[in-house]
Amino acid sequence: MLRFAQLCESIAATTKKNEKVARVADYLRGTPVEESALAALYLCGRVFPRREERVLSIGFSILLRAVAKIAKKDSTELAPILRHLGDLGAGAEEILRDHPVRSSLSLPQIAEVYASLAQQRGPAVKQALLEHTLQRLSAMEAKYFIKIATGELRIGLKESLVEEAIAKAFDQTLPAVQRANMLIGDITDVLHLAVANQLSSVNLQLFRPISVMLASPAETPADLVAAFPSGALVEDKFDGIRAQVHKRGSQVEIYSRTLDRVTEFPELVDPVRGITGDFILDGEIIGWRDARAIPFTELQQRLGRKQIDLFTSTQVPVCFVAFDLLLLDGRTLLDAPLAERRLLLERLLAKVAQPALRAHVYRTRSI
Repeated sequence: MLRFAQLCESIAATTKKNEKVARVADYLRGTPVEESALAALYLCGRVFPRREERVLSIGFSILLRAVAKIAKKDSTELAPILRHLGDLGAGAEEILRDHPVRSSLSLPQIAEVYASLAQQRGPAVKQALLEHTLQRLSAMEAKYFIKIATGELRIGLKESLVEEAIAKAFDQTLPAVQRANMLIGDITDVLHLAVANQLSSVNLQLFRPISVMLASPAETPADLVAAFPSGALVEDKFDGIRAQVHKRGSQVEIYSRTLDRVTEFPELVDPVRGITGDFILDGEIIGWRDARAIPFTELQQRLGRKQIDLFTSTQVPVCFVAFDLLLLDGRTLLDAPLAERRLLLERLLAKVAQPALRAHVYRTRSI
């Protein structure tokens, strides 16, 4: 953990992108693969891979009490320090600067702590585990342990730069690393594959959601046209929730743009289940009433609900608008032209009579 913390300090100390990438690449290349894989994950500012739904469920107060306990101070005494420094990780470093360290922890041991925190229930148990961990970390190590746990790494490093570093460290092409990370959603697996020179073995799989293509702004219509010299399809944009629909046999799952499972719209499952074939659809969940889209502010009433009552689903009905087909009956379509994907999508949904499903292309995409 100490080497990793020192790496984070050195990355934060430079504003040069190439220097950041070089330092990360040197670290990854010179570190055992199990540790370098975890380092890549933590440098992306994540505790767990993007495709996982695990969360730590530790709040500011639990972390504050744990730091105060180790420092043998009242938590109210620490508030001025935290306000001055802006985050608990940096505050912990200053508060624990004179704290004697009994031992240290490796990155795999840190990963075990995070996994245990996600599994444990109840603030008292979580706080005890945090105290036990902080006892074994230096002030600088505690700083980055907490920064990662709170999602506040903030060392000027984006995931795209970590991808560059992996490519540089293990002599892989950047597009190969980027594609594998998009398909897997787990930078630790990507690093293992890069080390083994097996990035090309990664394929799109059902029920393993992939990172979605997002819109990019254009200054003028002329700039937009110039971005697609081969032509483009342009259709209306509805304001809704980006979603991927995966279907194999009778199994149907819906995923958000953050790769989390979406469960708030159970009425969409049966219509998808009724379509013949196995596939992955990319699209948008929108509010839909009287053959037209309804404002997103109404759709928001459906979000985050664990219990879906009949009144809510009736008052705010939804529709899944499919605008792309990524996989069909075992064939990956990511590299197929949009015109072909669009035709296959229309054929797939041609016989669907359900109002909850529609085929539509509203993004501007290269043909």
